[in-house]
Amino acid sequence: MPVIQNKGQLWAVIVVLFAPVTAPYFFIRANSESSLKKKIVLVTVFYLCFFIVCTGEFYLFSKEKAYLAMARHTPEERQMIQMSEELMASTIALDEAIKELESMSKVISKRTAIGEALSFIGIVQVKIIRNKNDVERFTSFIQYYKASLEKEGFRDFLFIEDFFINPIVTAYLKGLEEYLADFKSLLNYTFDNFEYIDAKSPLELKNYDAYYLNYRRSVDRYSLLCTQRIKFQRSLLEKHPGLERYLPTMIQTDFLKVWE
Repeated sequence: MPVIQNKGQLWAVIVVLFAPVTAPYFFIRANSESSLKKKIVLVTVFYLCFFIVCTGEFYLFSKEKAYLAMARHTPEERQMIQMSEELMASTIALDEAIKELESMSKVISKRTAIGEALSFIGIVQVKIIRNKNDVERFTSFIQYYKASLEKEGFRDFLFIEDFFINPIVTAYLKGLEEYLADFKSLLNYTFDNFEYIDAKSPLELKNYDAYYLNYRRSVDRYSLLCTQRIKFQRSLLEKHPGLERYLPTMIQTDFLKVWE
């Protein structure tokens, strides 16, 4: 660190460091004839610009820090980290979609609400496909580089891969897909025959009951698979708590009734 030789240099350093903060004071003193309102506006604009510049500098510093952290890894490690982040993002997105589906009214008795539920189920199904693709890409990559990962201290990624390829988890995802498919079939039939069901037409009510029974069976299967997955996930997190942010939320599904 350079040594300051005299007081002149010391004052120069102080001015450089504190000029952005003290400049409004000298600006106001130099423009003493200006109105108070104008001074306030000018000072506000100054500090706003100063804040924007500082925020930008902090953002650039954070990006540079993240870049340097990634630069320490090999290309394969960087790709693996990126895949894990993508998997985590799609898992979180799927979790949020399932929660939103769960938060819907437990009784859907309006045709417009049925239409909205149908549209939302389509969104959830798209998120499932995206998450499955991310899982497949991540697990395939991990399996290919498994030997080197064990040597390089990336064992947490191996545990993540073990979770997503576990039969309990794959069965859970399959059960989720079947549950949504049967739910969608029920809603489609209800939407198309809403007036007849509302009028309690015997034929449409009989068909509705068949769709509803099939839906309830799917919910029961999915609920059981969900319970098994949560139990397995808890046992894994007891050993490796650092994996929690990469895994699905541990929520239990309840059935949604479409008619009373």
